[in-house]
Amino acid sequence: MNELNAKYKEQGLVVVGVTNETPRKMVVETVEKTKREIIIAIVKGDKTDQAYGVRGFPSSYLIDAGGHVVWSGHPASFEESMLKPLLAQTISITPLPEAFKDINAWLTKRSYAKAYEAIGKALVKDPAQADLLKTKGELEGLVKRRMDDAKKAADDGDFGTAVDLYNEVSEQLEGLPGATDAKPAREAVEKNPAAKDELAAHQQLKKADALLAGGDSDKAIQAWKALVKKFPDTKAGKRASTALRQRGM
Repeated sequence: MNELNAKYKEQGLVVVGVTNETPRKMVVETVEKTKREIIIAIVKGDKTDQAYGVRGFPSSYLIDAGGHVVWSGHPASFEESMLKPLLAQTISITPLPEAFKDINAWLTKRSYAKAYEAIGKALVKDPAQADLLKTKGELEGLVKRRMDDAKKAADDGDFGTAVDLYNEVSEQLEGLPGATDAKPAREAVEKNPAAKDELAAHQQLKKADALLAGGDSDKAIQAWKALVKKFPDTKAGKRASTALRQRGM
């Protein structure tokens, strides 16, 4: 886990270890002794175990940028190759040197349009500043990558994911070159008759995921079951089925 964290954290991977062991002092001492470099979260009770369907220890979960569990199992069986397509979904912008801390502040807040505007003003003073040009290119490339991902999702029939990605571009990346294309592209997907069931199923899946995130795993399970029953052949229905299967259902 330390190796994965060090290798991929700059690309957007976040590795979190979760434990409900007590006392807290024992956990802290173990982390220090084993030189864990990842985030360690200490939780109370077994709500987290129930939410993720933990049936053995250690258990690992790979969660995509949309919050869906795409793999679970023993950490020894994890294949690093699974990370590449998921990391492509993340937003990862290289921090600028300390001299540009104001721009870094905008990037940290995910105010990408303001960061882009500030970079443009800074480049007027120094058009050849390499760090600024690199970050400017990353921001411009981010819009293109998100739009490409959204189009691919739509082409694959994953209309819910496509709409989410187009919304992300419209909301988070508004003001960047190419971002204005997201709204009409999203509307085209929403008007597509073939997308009707998939979009309805996707909304149900998001509601179920929200229940799970809120700690109500029983209602989330009920929502997944209802989704699988009503929309079994949709992408969202299959994701719900995977969530249930991970819990032995």
